[in-house]
Amino acid sequence: MALLNRMSELLKANLNDLLDQAEDPVRMVRQVIRQLDDEIVVLRGQLQAAEARVVRRRGRLDESTATQGMWTRRAEEAVDAGDDTAGRQALKARRTCEEESKGLEAAWWEARQERDAIAKRLLELENQAQAARRKKESLLLRRRGDEPSSSFIPVRPPQDDMATAREIDHELERLKQERKK
Repeated sequence: MALLNRMSELLKANLNDLLDQAEDPVRMVRQVIRQLDDEIVVLRGQLQAAEARVVRRRGRLDESTATQGMWTRRAEEAVDAGDDTAGRQALKARRTCEEESKGLEAAWWEARQERDAIAKRLLELENQAQAARRKKESLLLRRRGDEPSSSFIPVRPPQDDMATAREIDHELERLKQERKK
């Protein structure tokens, strides 16, 4: 995870420098986009695995909680039957389950935090990939002589891919029409 964070920060910090120094800035941006897309694929797999861990650990925690209830009922039944020895054994077993549940709950919270960190990182990479794609389009427009009216390209949060594609197409058409005027 730390390696991905460092790599991302390096990509962000040096993207414009690389573009300025590159022989073909569009080719460099395409390479950055490919790298980001590869990282996104890896993180999506990690996110699915992390989500599965959360579900498994929650299931184990629920099972342990149910087992505690069972041992509590057995202890009550033993006491009602006048069997103190069986009651003590049931209470010991319940305490063991309580201790196990504490560990399972900690593991469940840890899995949730890991999942959330991966999801946050995935969102950051998707935003970076979108920004790189917009930069590529801007460079392509400059190459064709259709310089965009502003050098500022805002970074938007990820949206539906089809909606984003339509927005980009609409924006390109608007830029072309502005250039013709």
